[in-house]
Amino acid sequence: MRRILAVAAIACTTAALIAGCGSSSSPASNSPGSSGGTASGDYNLGATMPLSGSLSFVGTQAESAMEAWVNSVNAVGGVDGHHVKITFLDDTGVDPSKTTSNVVQLVTQDHVSAVLGFSLSNDCTASVSIAAREGVPILCQNVDPSDISPPDKYVYLAGNLEVNEVAPILQFAKTKVTAAHPRLVILHEDDEGANAFAAKLAAAAATDGWHVAGNLSVSLTATSISAQAAQVISDKPNLVVGELLQQLVAPLVKTMRADKISAPYISEADGLGYSGLAATDDADTYTMYPAQFLTRENAGSGAQAWIGGFAKEGVTSVSDLNSGLGVETALPALVAIAALKHCAYPCSPSAMITALQSTTVDIPGVIADFRYTRTSHSGISSYNVYGWDPATKTPVLEASGLAAGHS
Repeated sequence: MRRILAVAAIACTTAALIAGCGSSSSPASNSPGSSGGTASGDYNLGATMPLSGSLSFVGTQAESAMEAWVNSVNAVGGVDGHHVKITFLDDTGVDPSKTTSNVVQLVTQDHVSAVLGFSLSNDCTASVSIAAREGVPILCQNVDPSDISPPDKYVYLAGNLEVNEVAPILQFAKTKVTAAHPRLVILHEDDEGANAFAAKLAAAAATDGWHVAGNLSVSLTATSISAQAAQVISDKPNLVVGELLQQLVAPLVKTMRADKISAPYISEADGLGYSGLAATDDADTYTMYPAQFLTRENAGSGAQAWIGGFAKEGVTSVSDLNSGLGVETALPALVAIAALKHCAYPCSPSAMITALQSTTVDIPGVIADFRYTRTSHSGISSYNVYGWDPATKTPVLEASGLAAGHS
């Protein structure tokens, strides 16, 4: 499956829309791009993500969020007068060989400056050697920590690094659990990033005085969590931390509550968004989130611009604005297009690498202080925590600016 999205791209954008996005080394980077028409030729970006099969909801939500974002900035005219073309290829999310094949196609046939997507860390890991061979940077939504530590000039995390949620999760958990010897159960998907997250969390929690009563793995293709839910109930936890596909969280939490397990459930950022909180409808369910939800109450200029972009697609309800994981799923596009502002047309892959290593993204109402440097390719520096109010059916910002870290 092949889809092409041609857009007038963000050039940090105008002050009326989005402020403070660009290179940390260039104060002038906040100036808007040309709005007087489009020069000949497009910047080319590629994306590989699951657009069909059991994980298609992950890719299609990301594609939709990216399209809404670029709709919101079409009016600013592009990057130095050039439009951006994004070619989307389907990798199903369950076959890393398809992902690597897509990377080769995007580089050799579409001549892209960078490849975005990689919804699962397995797909990113499989593509690292291909990126180095082809000389193209890849911006992954999920990575195995070893893929960016030490930094690899071809690999960038444009999403959430699960292990960096360990410290903020435990910091927030202490505000919700007061038992003297608290029991923790961890549930996680069976992939490299999730497994690393669970191991780091278990070790850090034990050091902090938690008893890790369970550390349960769930298949990426699981459609039921009944067996793991039964084990959680048996373990009688004071806290459950999950790194699960969003559709599994509500059945788990509802089963816990039915069996009088009142322990808070905290999801890492890749497992639960606005729609998942709404489906769970539970006052003691929380999610880490590296950005902000798109709501009418969010007055940030970037958030309001993005909402306007969704409106052009006929999307206006708050649940649809934040479908899936919402803002987080579009980060690869936000970051790549910001980097293009500092990469002269046509932006070769090697020039894109140079631009990426000094790119920041700071968009009011969307995300703060996302930053790459030559020594760090993880981007996200802090997390918010959202809960849910069942009475008003609205999200509640429980904590903000919790520093990323895993110890």
